[in-house]
Parts: sequence; C-alpha cells; structure tokens
Amino acid sequence: MTPHDDDEPPAGTPAEGRGEDDDPTLSSVSVTVDEEHLADMSRVVEALRERGMQVEAVLEGLGMVTGRAPDTEVLRQVEGVSAVDAVMERHVPPPEDEIQ
Repeated sequence: MTPHDDDEPPAGTPAEGRGEDDDPTLSSVSVTVDEEHLADMSRVVEALRERGMQVEAVLEGLGMVTGRAPDTEVLRQVEGVSAVDAVMERHVPPPEDEIQ
C-alpha cells in the first residue's frame, strides 16, 4: 500500500485540480474583451458570471478572463466580448504511477 492509496477519490470523481464546487459539465474557456470595453472590464466580468461562467482569473492587462462555463455561445453574446476560446486541459499522472 502506498501513502496515496487512502487519498484516491472514488470512481467518477472529477479530475484532480478541480475544486469541490466545479461541475464536470463545464468547459475551460478563455474570453477576450474588446478594446472598447477594457476600461469597463468589471462589468464584462459580471455579465459573464450572470451567464454561468465560473471566473477563475481576470487578466486586465491582457484583456482576458479565464474560467469554466457550460455554454460558450451564451458568453459570445456578452457586450464587450470579442472571442471565446476553449482551453485544452492536460493532466499529467503523478510520478509514482506506472508508465502506460
């Protein structure tokens, strides 16, 4: 028995790195705010939250918001949003796992 055996989540549990409140039906997204709305980024972020986005980071200097959302089309309709892109998630197994 390794020290981590007791820490193994039950089958069907969301992947490591996700919080307890995360919904497995949400996709990771990156939202780009257009130049005209950079000064009012807080309103754009609030509108994204109202449409179901779980905001993880607001990168004001880049005009980007990252997080998770169930529907990217709804986010594209927010005034001030110029792009919504899916973020590819990669999960690396722990070093003690066998090579597959």
